[in-house]
Amino acid sequence: MNLQDTYLQQLVPTIPVPRYEPLDWLAESGHRFLVAADGLWLETKRPWLHLLWPVGMANSVAIPYGELARRCEVAGGKLPASLMAEFIRFAQQRPDIERAAWIVWDEQLQSYRCRDVTVLHASHDRIQYERPTLADHEHLVVDMHSHGNLKAFFSDEDDSDDRGEVKFSFVVGNCHTDRVSTCLRLCANGLFIPVPF
Repeated sequence: MNLQDTYLQQLVPTIPVPRYEPLDWLAESGHRFLVAADGLWLETKRPWLHLLWPVGMANSVAIPYGELARRCEVAGGKLPASLMAEFIRFAQQRPDIERAAWIVWDEQLQSYRCRDVTVLHASHDRIQYERPTLADHEHLVVDMHSHGNLKAFFSDEDDSDDRGEVKFSFVVGNCHTDRVSTCLRLCANGLFIPVPF
């Protein structure tokens, strides 16, 4: 095998799930693919997340490996709903334009906090901003933006922006009313998992 393939397989390995003993979970940040009795799974690890999710099921093929169960564990046990509600109020202050902010996990303090973004351009249907510079102990968890007066949804541009990242994406719409609309999903290496909010 050539050096590039060897490096790639070391970086993102594919592991058979043991049938007769527990699988050792990823200890460090990264991701790998797991072949289980029912198909292909993705395991992703970050300081704030441990995700185990099916990506390709093989219901009719007998695979002689162990079984897995879905797992999505976030730091602190759940997302910081109070910070997300704070962003909703922030978006409602200017329903005529899109707004954005981040929620980060501080690994040293073991807590979430909001981070402002530097807005380059904002209009009723678009926002461009500079990504905040994070310290080594800070990690993006929730990327939030509003849709102003429009309903909340994930656009093709959102799909493109989110494809290569591991984070939650949160969109708030109908900001001109007291009954905003919201969309929340977990983005993991191109996998989009809808999450209720």
